[in-house]
Amino acid sequence: MKPYSLIKNLIKKNFAGSDEIILFQGKSNFRKITVVEKPISHQRVMYASNRLFVAGIDTRNNFPLYSPYFLADIVNPKPRSLLFLGGGPNAVPSYVWRNYKPDYIDVVERDELNTKLAEKYFGLPKNKNYRIFHQDATLFLKDTKKKYDIIYSDIGLTRKRGLSTKDMYPFCTLRTFKKLHSLLNKNGLLIYIVIGKLKGQDLVFERRCLASLNKFFPKVYTFSDFQEKGSKTQLILFLAPAKNLDINESYTRLKNNKKLRQDENIYEDLLAKMHKLPIIKPGLNLYT
Repeated sequence: MKPYSLIKNLIKKNFAGSDEIILFQGKSNFRKITVVEKPISHQRVMYASNRLFVAGIDTRNNFPLYSPYFLADIVNPKPRSLLFLGGGPNAVPSYVWRNYKPDYIDVVERDELNTKLAEKYFGLPKNKNYRIFHQDATLFLKDTKKKYDIIYSDIGLTRKRGLSTKDMYPFCTLRTFKKLHSLLNKNGLLIYIVIGKLKGQDLVFERRCLASLNKFFPKVYTFSDFQEKGSKTQLILFLAPAKNLDINESYTRLKNNKKLRQDENIYEDLLAKMHKLPIIKPGLNLYT
């Protein structure tokens, strides 16, 4: 069979009429994982169960797809030390390592299969200063005292997982936020991601997270994918600088000095998702 015919048959067999070739399908100790190649659109993507997008790259330059990480550039375009809580296929930390050239990156990813797939399909760096810890993020935080310029927390946190002790994800407590704050350098930044709806009990959970962050950070910015569609499950992002700053002023300053690391449209698209999430009424119990 000619190589072209093989590719054609793979596409027809796996996703009839679509630009996708399955590179990997399997199950780890935590979930089902699929890695697909999209030759026409130059994309390689990891999905979890039920086609949930985990991460992906543009195969022409390894640029991470749909990542809100680049909001961090506005606060600190030249980080020297980074901690990623939740690595997936390491699309973002790998790109940051090669293009921002920090001193060190630590990635905490409990699923070892993700790391193996990162090595095979997503260009995982091999360097002694790029370290991966296969353990729960809560256990890592308990023991570490290392300081970072940026902490990026994207562990698939939802309201149910956030409150579950069984899953080892008590990740929305005052105790956790205090620890995260203590690990930041003076000009550090925490990016903290939650998945949920902007309504009902999910919204209560998100407001409690925000109120808890406000206990330790002088100003917290909130972003979401679909502000006008509260019933849609989406990514909610909290951006919490260790020191008080105006993110719009920081962006204007970087732009005027021509120090933006990515295309201007990337930052403006991300900033357009910023909105205010009202905090909960005073006196409501926070998670301790």
